[in-house]
Formats: sequence, C-alpha cells, structure tokens
Amino acid sequence: MMIKAKPVVIIILCMLFALIFWGNSGRMPRPVEKDARFMRENYIRFHVLAHSDAPWDQQQKNELKDYLLEEYLFSLMRAAKTKKEALELLERKRNEIEEGAAAYLNSKDYNLPVKVEIGTHPFPIRRYGNEIYPAGEYTALRVLIGDASGENWWCVIFPPLCFPLATPSEAEAQVSSEVVSAEKEAEEKNSSPRIYWKVVEWLRMLFFN
Repeated sequence: MMIKAKPVVIIILCMLFALIFWGNSGRMPRPVEKDARFMRENYIRFHVLAHSDAPWDQQQKNELKDYLLEEYLFSLMRAAKTKKEALELLERKRNEIEEGAAAYLNSKDYNLPVKVEIGTHPFPIRRYGNEIYPAGEYTALRVLIGDASGENWWCVIFPPLCFPLATPSEAEAQVSSEVVSAEKEAEEKNSSPRIYWKVVEWLRMLFFN
C-alpha cells in the first residue's frame, strides 16, 4: 500500500537527485582518441639480417643492432611525430647510418660489406611481445650484412616499441595511459546508472512496501 510522503522527504529526495546528476554532469565520458602512430599501417620495422647462422656472424648482428639503436635510431624516432616524419629522418640519415654500421663492424675486425636500405618488404607472421603481426608488406629500415642469409632480428622503431629495454618506452607509456583513461571513463560512465538504480530501489522500498 502506497503511503503519503511528507513534504520534507520530497525535498530531501529532490536534493539527492540533484546532487547525483550535478556531480556526474562534468564527467561525461569522451571517446578515447587512438594515437595514429599505433595503427599497424604506420609502423616502421628495423630489420637486421646476419651474414649467416654461424655463431660469430650472429654475434656481430646482435652487437650491430644494439649499436645502431643506441647511436642513431632512438634519438631519431623520438623526434618523429608521424610515419612521414620518421621516414624523412631515416632517409636523411641513411648514408650516415650505413657508414656508421660499416665503421663499427670494421672496428670489430669484421670486414664484411653492410648495406642500409629503406623500403616495403614482405614479412611472415610474427609475435613481438604481446602483439601478433600478420604476414604482409611492412615499411622497414633494413641492414644487410654480407650475404644477409642468416637468421635475422627485427623490432618496431616507429612508434618506438623496441627501446629502451630497461625502462618504459614512450609507446608503453602511451598505451598505459590509454588503458587507464579508458578504464576511468568506463567507470565514470557506469557510476551514474548504478547510483540511480540504487535510489530507485530505495524509493520503491520506502513508498511501496
């Protein structure tokens, strides 16, 4: 049986509803804007091909890729905001990177030719960290050592997903920020309906029980 509400109860309820919707009106969720850099068509790979699978050749490949990342690619890719900018920077520095790679290998008494090229190349399906990269054509900076017939190494240099390894990269920070933002907005989006239905249930119990 419905009971007659006192005016003071009605006033309190009106104030309660006003507080709920006023408190949430400034927190309306907005769509999370995905950073265009993290769309796969904007990725640029760094691909280093060893002379052969011999342990010495593989060692030189691994040491060279570390050198190039540290000496050139980390600073270059951090300066780029788009794939176009990244490619322009790489093209501008390509000869310097190639000369630097050759000088580094020569300093190790590893006297094989090295070539640096930028282009679109086919890649098989690969897993890198938590990401699966489908087989297909990808833009890449390739470093070919000698016959370039040995086991290769690769990572994504734009956006900078492969460095530095010891600390969170810009990419990791961006992804983390997007996840936190999405979770926060989802929580805020769901908070008003949850509070609303609690109040409705309370009113039902108050007036219809």
